[in-house]
Amino acid sequence: MDLYVQNLLKVADASIANTKQVLKFGLGNIIEDIRRSNSQSLGRSDFAREIYAEAVKNDSTELEKTMLRATASKIAQGGNCHEAASLVFANLMSMIDNITIQLCRKKMDENPQDYHVYVRIVSDKHDPIIVDEWGSNSKAFLSNYDDDDEVIVMHEEVTNRKNKLLRKSEFLIKKTDSYKYKQRQIKSSNGSSDQLFETSDNLQYLEEDKYIGVRMIRAYNDPGLK
Repeated sequence: MDLYVQNLLKVADASIANTKQVLKFGLGNIIEDIRRSNSQSLGRSDFAREIYAEAVKNDSTELEKTMLRATASKIAQGGNCHEAASLVFANLMSMIDNITIQLCRKKMDENPQDYHVYVRIVSDKHDPIIVDEWGSNSKAFLSNYDDDDEVIVMHEEVTNRKNKLLRKSEFLIKKTDSYKYKQRQIKSSNGSSDQLFETSDNLQYLEEDKYIGVRMIRAYNDPGLK
């Protein structure tokens, strides 16, 4: 492995670590995370999607949508795979210049109606690098798995650290009614948001099919998967 690829992997690992730090309560559709966080991961994921839906516009570009989703996830400290991947995508945009990154969607083998979203770094100089925060993943890796017929590239971008969309996205998210309402709730709760996102009623549904995250077959060949 040449030095260039080694450095790319280090940057990719850092983007995963940063995303995990932001999503410290876990993801909203991983059963263990929901239980461990007393359903905060689920409540925060719902909130992230709520404020994103209010902020996004019909004419938003794909990059604007990704940055809005990443910002919503960062503010809510929650999300599912789509939000986590958007955060990884945004991190890479701000960490390194002139690499091609893709936001990818792939259907699950176990449930064709479900899909997984993750990030790839692509180049004709090396195999695709999978950058995925999902679950216990903590390392990016090279993958020569030929899955082009199975993967939908939702968005592709060449990274540019001068991009200012994250700042604009934060402004738009904080203008939403849902964000303002939640801030008022937090203020009236002496600055603590934890209980506001705990939804014990949701815990009874953890065994239903909608929470398939922990049981799904992986979307790609992960050499670290046991």
